[in-house]
Parts: sequence; structure tokens; C-alpha cells
Amino acid sequence: MSDPTTGGDDTGATTGDAGSTGTDGGGAVDSGESTDAGGTEPPAGNGGSTDAGGTETPAGNEESTDGTDPLDDPDVNQFKGKFYDKGSEYLGAAVDEHRPYLARGLDGRVMDLGGGTGLMLPHFEAEAGDDLSVHLVDPDDDFRAWAETKVDDYGFAVTVRDGRAESLPYEDDSFDAVVCSQVFCTVADVEAGLAEVGRVLRPDGEFRFLEHVHSGGLKGGVETALTPAWKRLADGCHLNRDTGAALEDSDLTVVESERVSVGRFPPNTYIKGTARLPGADEGETP
Repeated sequence: MSDPTTGGDDTGATTGDAGSTGTDGGGAVDSGESTDAGGTEPPAGNGGSTDAGGTETPAGNEESTDGTDPLDDPDVNQFKGKFYDKGSEYLGAAVDEHRPYLARGLDGRVMDLGGGTGLMLPHFEAEAGDDLSVHLVDPDDDFRAWAETKVDDYGFAVTVRDGRAESLPYEDDSFDAVVCSQVFCTVADVEAGLAEVGRVLRPDGEFRFLEHVHSGGLKGGVETALTPAWKRLADGCHLNRDTGAALEDSDLTVVESERVSVGRFPPNTYIKGTARLPGADEGETP
């Protein structure tokens, strides 16, 4: 997930239905009430029901008569993915400027770790090589469902798969590259997640990352103060996580890294770079 000012690869949404009161052509407002034979007016209808014993069931608590969950409706499930994409277009444009770096010049088998709804896919199309296949891995069912609707839009193979950074569903030495954007702020066990990245990388593979991190100073103090509440609102996102330090402490070797300011009012601190397995040919990162 991203921070509250830039948006990004890990955001959810909640919706609710608003009620309305109808007005007839003569301007009279229908109160929804009725009068029984004794002249007693019951309270305005709440949409509930009363059983033979006189127990009233409040509106909105009725169970589906056919045993289905309304949230199983594909249109409802896809709303979360659509909302995430639209929110990223509006809030995450500043982050999107840095995403081409993650895909540039890549070839072979690539993992899009925490790929969400597939925001990296157009960058792979524009920046990567001709011999490319992408495995988008994400734990969110709704995001994966929305990503699945995009896989045929690109000229390379895309596989969408359920998985978490801490326990990737792949064999050792499976990928030429792993990329992630705004992912490790939400990973429950960063050390385990980075170890898994190293495990699935081939000996000469590389890990490219774009992550928001603790800013330090006064702004960093604010991030730390907000993190407990923000984690609950933003699917576990830590505003004050120092992913750069975690990378330095991992078994991966950071060969390139820079701190960049992303967005405005205020700008947010990100790290962007590349890491490799120890002893790998460092080569040249685009």
C-alpha cells in the first residue's frame, strides 16, 4: 500500500448505499407510514419484517433467500479493482513517473511482486524486451480478478497468481528479475519477504524496487505518529518503515539506490534501486 498523499500498489475501498425519500407530483412527501384499522400509525417503514411472534427484523439484516452472498457478484468484486486503478491515476501519477525504471530492459521470466491490479503491465509493454513473460503475484482476490481482465491487452504472456512475499509459490532460481512498487510497506515480515526474493532469483537475476520509506526529521516523526492508525485504514501500510535499512541487512547486495522525493504538499520519500544476489555479475542497470 502507499502512503496517504501519493496512493499506490496496495489501496482498498468501501462503499455504501444511500437511502432516498420520494416526492409525488403535487409536492407531498411520502412518509412511508400506514394507518391500521384502529387508527394507530406505526413508525415509518424501515424495510424490516415482523414474524408471527411479533419480533421485528431490522432492515438490512435479512439473509439472502437463495443462499448467495451479494458480494460474490463479479461486478461488485471488480469495483475494488476499478476504484484502485482510478485512485492511482489521480493520486499516484507522481509515483508512476518512476515505474518505467522497474521494467526498463528486462527480459525473460519476471515476477511483478505485489502487482495488484496490474499497474506495471503497460510499463513492461513499453520498456521491457521481446522475450518477456510476467508473473503477477498478489494476495488480494479482488485485485487479481481485475488484473485478469487485462492480461490479453499486452503482447507478452501474463500469469496472475495468488501469493505473499513471505511465502512465494515458486521453486528456487525461478526468475530473471523480481520487481515491486510500494509493496514492502505492507509486508508483515520484511526479512522473510526479502529472503524469498533472493530464493526465487536466478544467480544473475536482479531485484528492482520502488518503496516509500521513513522520511526522518520532523516529517518522519509525524509518519511514526500516524502509522498505528494508518495501518488499520490502509491494509497494514507502515508510513515509517525503513525498507532501505532492511535491504542492507538482507542477503541481497544493493548495487544501486537513490532517495527520491515523490509528489507534493508534502513530498514523500522513496527509495528506488536494484539489488542482486551476492557474487552476481553486477552488469549495468538501465
